[in-house]
Amino acid sequence: MENKKENNKKKPRKRENSLKKKLENSDSEKEFEPVLTEKNKLFVENYVFHFRLNGKKAYLETYPDANEKSANAAASRLLAKASVRKYRDQLIQDVISSKKDELQLLFVEINRELVSATLADYIDDAGDVDIEKIKTLHPAAVKEITTRRTFTKAGDEIVDRTFRLADKTKSLEMLGKYTGMYKDKEGGDVHIHFGTEESGL
Repeated sequence: MENKKENNKKKPRKRENSLKKKLENSDSEKEFEPVLTEKNKLFVENYVFHFRLNGKKAYLETYPDANEKSANAAASRLLAKASVRKYRDQLIQDVISSKKDELQLLFVEINRELVSATLADYIDDAGDVDIEKIKTLHPAAVKEITTRRTFTKAGDEIVDRTFRLADKTKSLEMLGKYTGMYKDKEGGDVHIHFGTEESGL
């Protein structure tokens, strides 16, 4: 009976030892986390500030002697590193914060144009679709343009154009949120997160 009691007392010690090993392993993993080198920082800065999230161009700028054919893959590998992604996200958030007022004004202006656009804005005096007006006057408000060409028996070309405006519902909703007419139930700050597959690579 005494031996059995002693064995039962030893079991918790084994568990304690296993927990200690897990903690030691987790500490050692933290010690070996990849460090962000100066070259890594320069790559991210080129990526965010100078090349508009184009990984290949940012990599070639950072490593001028790199092989151009493999630069795309090399940039993807760098952007897959946790330390690089963290620094990239930090820089992007800094840019967004510094340009907050400018972005808000742009946001309001674009959505205002989308909401205020009408079909008549893009029709000329003859009743035809005016392509130049579409290019210069609220172009984002036009979602689709269709051009159909037919020919008469005499060989004269007839060009028939139709267009469709973008749905205004989303723009009205976003303007309403911005101006405080109504708010999201959850609320809170907006954060942008990127995956390892970046645009521009």
